[in-house]
Parts: sequence; structure tokens; C-alpha cells
Amino acid sequence: MAEKVPEMVVQTLVDKAVNRAVSFVFGLRGEKHSQEDLMKRLVTAHDDLELKFERTNRLPITETALLRRRMEIKQAFRECHDLLSNLELQQDEGAPSPPKKAKSLFALGTNKNLLRSSDVAKFERSVEKADRLLRDLKDGFTLAQYRFYLSPLVTKLLQGRALCSSEQLN
Repeated sequence: MAEKVPEMVVQTLVDKAVNRAVSFVFGLRGEKHSQEDLMKRLVTAHDDLELKFERTNRLPITETALLRRRMEIKQAFRECHDLLSNLELQQDEGAPSPPKKAKSLFALGTNKNLLRSSDVAKFERSVEKADRLLRDLKDGFTLAQYRFYLSPLVTKLLQGRALCSSEQLN
């Protein structure tokens, strides 16, 4: 029994190493998108996040769950903006473009200049979350409620209050 324990440990380690290598290779095969396509998708996600974040800033949010979701969108927008700025800075500085084919799997995994589809997909999921937040906010407010919330003058008139000037008070 004691003789088989080292063999079982070695076999387990080999199995895990092979599984990781196979997963890594198949993960890289999924990266068929060109860098230009990924950059376009990232810019689109950035613009969508910016638009939706600005729209949520204009809406009155009083529920903590919705505020938390808006903060998540803000954080995703900042991360996306930082990533996009760094990539554009690298392009402006004339950083050498990544090689077409890497010589080893290790070189592919460590290249910091490559934009990965998983990064872009993360921001696209954030755009979907922002869409849901806007939909939830719009469901909570009718247009009339929103308009009156922004205009205290109209709210006072509809409540039947008289508007007094300083001359009428004397």
C-alpha cells in the first residue's frame, strides 16, 4: 500500500497538469477575434457604459440596491476607460505590435499588449447590467413623476399651492 501512494500522487499531478494544459490550449483557440475587432467592441462597450451611466446620474435613485448597481456600472466604466486609454497610449507611442504567431504557449499567455475577448466580454456584460438598471429605473417612474420631480415649481402648482411673490406677502 505504501508503495502505491507515491505512484498515485505522481499520477494525480500528471493528470492535473495535462488537464490545465489542454484547457489552456482550448482557451487560446477561442481567441480567434482580431485585435481590431476586439478594440471596436471595447470602444462600443465604453460608449454604451458612458451613456447609460450619465442617464442614471440624471434619474433620482433612492433605493440602496439600485444605488449599488449604479456604483458597479461606474466602476466598470472606469475600468473600461482606463483599459481603453492604456491601449490607445500604447498605440500612440508606437509600441511594437504583438507577433502574429507566438513561438510558445508561454509567450501567448504573458503578452500584455494583447486585448483578450474575455476582457471585452466582461465590459459587454456590464453594458447589459446597465440596460437592466435603466429599465428598472424607468419602470419605477412614469414620465410625469420624473418631470415633476425635476421641477419643484410644477409640483407646487399641481399640489394646489399658490405661488407668492414678495409683494403679495406685504
